[in-house]
This record gives sequence, C-alpha cells and structure tokens, in this order.
Amino acid sequence: LAENDAHALQICRNIFKTLEKSNRQKLDMLPVEDPLYDPEELYGLAPIDFHKIVDPREIIMRMVDGSRFQEFNSPDELGQDDRILLEQAIESTKDAYAPYSQYYVGAAVRLSNGSMVKGNNQENVAYPSGLCAERVALFAASALYPGVPVMAIAIAGHAKNFLITDPVTPCGACRQVIAEYEKLYDQPVRLVMMGEKSKIWIAESISHLLPLMFHADELRKKH
Repeated sequence: LAENDAHALQICRNIFKTLEKSNRQKLDMLPVEDPLYDPEELYGLAPIDFHKIVDPREIIMRMVDGSRFQEFNSPDELGQDDRILLEQAIESTKDAYAPYSQYYVGAAVRLSNGSMVKGNNQENVAYPSGLCAERVALFAASALYPGVPVMAIAIAGHAKNFLITDPVTPCGACRQVIAEYEKLYDQPVRLVMMGEKSKIWIAESISHLLPLMFHADELRKKH
C-alpha cells in the first residue's frame, strides 16, 4: 500500500513503465475518385416544374467519390457516436421555431473535446432574418467552444403537414458554413442526415455535397 499520495503516484508511474506501448493505428487514405455519374448531368436534373421534387440521391450520385455514400435503415444500425448525435438532433426538432413553414429541423454538433451542441431552425416573418438549424448549432458551438474543431453534425426533421420521407440535407448556405469549419480546422466534418420516416445518409465530408467550394484561398492575392 502507498504511504501517501506522492508514493501512490510513483507506484503508478512504475507500473506504466512496464506496460508495452501499443502501436498507433494506421489509417488507410483512399485516393480521390470522380463520381460514377457525370456531374454535368446535374444541369439536366433541375426541374422545370418547381412543384416536382428531385430525388436527392440523383444529385448525390453525381457529386460524391465513386457515387458512394453510406445509407442505413434505422438509427439502431449506426455506431454509438453517430446514433447519440442523431438522437440529439431529433430531440432538438421539438424546440424549433417554425410557425411559417411548419418544417421543424434539429441539428447537433459533436466537437473534438466530446461536447455536443444542439440547434434548431429559427424562423422570422422577415424571411431572411431566420436561420437554419445547422448554422444555429455550428455558430453556438463556435461561440461556446472557440478553437475546438467540429468533428460531426447530425441533422433531422419533421413537418406538420406532410411526412418527410427523405433525409434532411443542409441548404447551400449551411454547406458553405460547414466548409468554412472544415477549412479552419483542416479536417473533414462527418454528416449524419435523417428525415422523419426515412433512411439515414452519412457523408464523410461536406466536400461530397459541395464540390468546387469557395474558401479563403480564393481571397488571397496572387503574387
């Protein structure tokens, strides 16, 4: 038995010295692949009738590496981190302020320090004054934990007047904001997306949903 705290710490140090060092896990980096389907076909997917909804999968297949993205049938199939984050996003939809669209979106951000920050859409009668759930969560996370990298964001939604049968994906402005944090911390942000009664989509980076993104390098003067 240790005689005092200092003696206990020394015993622990001696024990740790005898332990074998584990080899660091080596991650295989996959090469970048062009989409299987021609991205030029995106122009042909734009509907003439704006009441017609384009299948989001048709868009994603022309944007992501090898036209692949992960698809799951239910949260039970997800890993623990993704499932917990998605549950937080679903919970956050209940507090969304969406009296005009009645389309309630929740988002949850996971940071590198393990913290999770929730957000939901906040609408305004002056439409541009509102804000999407993704940006509410991301801006809150950045304000509460400045300098802490964003690791993942989960997005979920439900509507009052219809059933959301496709995963909720971020709008263009939110994609650009996620891209800003990817660039800031030089690491991808994992996206977990789900509707009300839908499959779950996972993208490993916002670059899969926002090709040719605009970033700070574009503002630097060329010498």
